[in-house]
Amino acid sequence: RDVVGAHAAGLREVAGGVERAPAAVVMREDGTYRSVDARAERWEAKAAANEPVDITTEMSDFALELILRAIFGPDYDDRIVADGENPFSFLAEEFSRDINLVVKFRALRKFILEIIESRRGQAADGFDFLSVYMAAVDKAGEPFTDRELLDEVMTLIIAGFETSAGTLNWAWYLLATHPDVAERVIDEVQGVFSEDAEVTSERLNELVYLEQVINEAMRLYPPGWVFSRRALEDTDIGDFDVPEGTDLFFSPYILHRTEEFWSQPDVFDPDRFSPDRYDADQESAFIPFSLGPRRCIGEYFAMLEMKINLALLVPRFEMRALTEDAPQLDLGINLRSKGSIMLDARLR
Repeated sequence: RDVVGAHAAGLREVAGGVERAPAAVVMREDGTYRSVDARAERWEAKAAANEPVDITTEMSDFALELILRAIFGPDYDDRIVADGENPFSFLAEEFSRDINLVVKFRALRKFILEIIESRRGQAADGFDFLSVYMAAVDKAGEPFTDRELLDEVMTLIIAGFETSAGTLNWAWYLLATHPDVAERVIDEVQGVFSEDAEVTSERLNELVYLEQVINEAMRLYPPGWVFSRRALEDTDIGDFDVPEGTDLFFSPYILHRTEEFWSQPDVFDPDRFSPDRYDADQESAFIPFSLGPRRCIGEYFAMLEMKINLALLVPRFEMRALTEDAPQLDLGINLRSKGSIMLDARLR
């Protein structure tokens, strides 16, 4: 069964239909984003009370809500948070990534299957990942089985929120410690969006400098800090023999900080991704989403949601680090900060 092909086709349709997706997934009728609005309200209250913002938990909560809305569409409000509690919230709130979390997550399979079953026989309403998956068929014309649907949805939840949440966590920290960069982001955003301009993918794509900021955050703190591949046959890499079955590990974190490709590699400098400085050698040495046939097919979605978050919130809030000490790294499945990053929020 061509599960991978259907998966890719489904995501491409969502990416291609991004003009429809935000309207059905995360936008209110007045054009503002629910997830961003919720953060802004909390941060305004924090600023008024002189309380710090836990940016790590905030970005995890934001990214989780956005991917759940993207997957489940109207079922997010109607079923997932209908009683005021989100059964997925522990993914954003708990730092541990151990067997206990795996057990809690797998326990949600029954709940997800209930949502799937409730959609069967109903006319498609809205535009979301789940509706695309349920409409997809393989080369023989067969749809996903329930097991395959569950596996796809649960993979999307994990892969679709934690990497973006981690990158936004680091991006906010870097902006808080580099106010000059934040000011340039604000200037660009204000030049692209008037006060009542609708947020569209076309306008977001005009935020070139903001994309450089996000890329630089991913260069310094790539969410996938180590990848692995297995040799399918005897081969060689440079001067090394690689027998069939050899497991190879390579680290974007190390590659992104190698002086051979990056001048002053430990310095936060978004301009290194400007068209006049970024070259082909660096392009092959910048792999936050991997490369080749295994390249992340959620890259466009991730960049879109990160741009939405920063473009709508950075002009409203000035963040300042509470300490000069750099956050420590948690080298787990994804590169995260060891503990929450706390920032001082002030209204601009």
